[in-house]
Amino acid sequence: MAVKSDLACLKDIPNINILSKRFEFIEDLVLRENIAIVFQYLIFLINLERSHTLPGAINYLIYKDMIIHTASITEALLYYGLTKSLEKKKSTLEIFGVTKDKYKNFKQIYKTPTGEEIGAIIKIKEYITPDEMQFNDFIPAALHAGLVDGSLSKELAIIRKQRNRVHLSSFSRVDNGYTMAEVEQMFKTVNKLKAYIIEYLAP
Repeated sequence: MAVKSDLACLKDIPNINILSKRFEFIEDLVLRENIAIVFQYLIFLINLERSHTLPGAINYLIYKDMIIHTASITEALLYYGLTKSLEKKKSTLEIFGVTKDKYKNFKQIYKTPTGEEIGAIIKIKEYITPDEMQFNDFIPAALHAGLVDGSLSKELAIIRKQRNRVHLSSFSRVDNGYTMAEVEQMFKTVNKLKAYIIEYLAP
């Protein structure tokens, strides 16, 4: 490994307080700091990749790490935007439109000789809160609420697919298909999402 400059990857990394100011619109101080911590780590990875000539496999792992952590920031921002949307009464769970199936009132109709019960139940759909949602729920909920538009929702879906690809790749193929260009596009999408949330939540 050729080093371009001593500890270059550790230089020019802003502290958490400075990075937190980039997310001052987030009123939840714990969430804001957690995002800033991940952001600081991403800056470290960028500096590491740029300041050292690394073997291809290590670069791929750096990009992979960036994808995972950028996706986590994306999820956190969507969660915050949807939660505040409810608090500010800009939207409702019904508008989010994310549901789960719930079953009740089982009535036995027949019992088999082996003790198995056959019966009828009522299946109802129950709207779920952002606390119960996952990444694939956040995106349509944000679109329905007007937090993002159709174009941005497609970009967010790409981030989700890239994150899922990272999780599944080690099971199906050689884990070397990641590029800095993908990561940079994700960064642009996150910045766009941040701007949309700020505008959406503005008084």
